[in-house]
Amino acid sequence: MSEDVVYKCPAHGIGHCVTEPTTGLSFCECGRKCYPVQRSQLLQQQPKKSFFRTLIGGKKTYKPFRKVSKNPWLAKIIRIDTPAGAKQSVEKLSIEWIDTKYDYSDKGRTKRHLLIKSASEAIRRCKAQLKRKHLSFSEHKEFSQIIEIYALWLKKHRLRMM
Repeated sequence: MSEDVVYKCPAHGIGHCVTEPTTGLSFCECGRKCYPVQRSQLLQQQPKKSFFRTLIGGKKTYKPFRKVSKNPWLAKIIRIDTPAGAKQSVEKLSIEWIDTKYDYSDKGRTKRHLLIKSASEAIRRCKAQLKRKHLSFSEHKEFSQIIEIYALWLKKHRLRMM
């Protein structure tokens, strides 16, 4: 065979194939038959992005940006469009917090935990928006104000040990 042909295993890729001198066939260490590939074709093939993600971080997927809360009940309350909307949603969150404050059952505690989680998720979403390249100065200012509003609410509302 010529120098520009390489044998590739369907499971392991290049470098694991051994050619038998008597038959001229190439087999991998796992026992599968390898097939010839031109070197120029290998240079043109681009590996998949998920392949790089598994090599670097170990995770195949990453979470996309979410504009609304995961919980449908809280999606109606939490707003990140304007600082005024964020203040209104913080007032509603505070009302919900007070309603469950003296409920010492597991239901009240889980509801307070959900309120804290949704506020921190709103902060995370605003920080993700701040990382965008093409934001105007006013948008940048609004998102930073929204982060401050939710961070202040989170600072005041913490779950206490029972």
